[in-house]
Amino acid sequence: MLYTKVCEDEQKKKYHLRYFLRIDSAECGTVYGAEIEKEEQGVTEREVQRGLSEQREEIEQFLFRLWEGTAFPVELAVLCDDFIAERENGRTVC
Repeated sequence: MLYTKVCEDEQKKKYHLRYFLRIDSAECGTVYGAEIEKEEQGVTEREVQRGLSEQREEIEQFLFRLWEGTAFPVELAVLCDDFIAERENGRTVC
């Protein structure tokens, strides 16, 4: 886990958000991905996106952006699509 935060919704219910760096092996070597976990009253919601980059630092910076913006698991797929599009278009990803 790289980042964590405790948040509160409008009804004052607390929930935890955790942001994980995923490390997997592939034919080309090590690849990195992202995982977001939301835990609220014993119920855990999780989303994982594997194989986003071969560069660890790039995904660590991406995870920082997710943490900073309080991203939820349900948003991860779209945010990863944006991350990949930014990288492919040569724009700064962080």
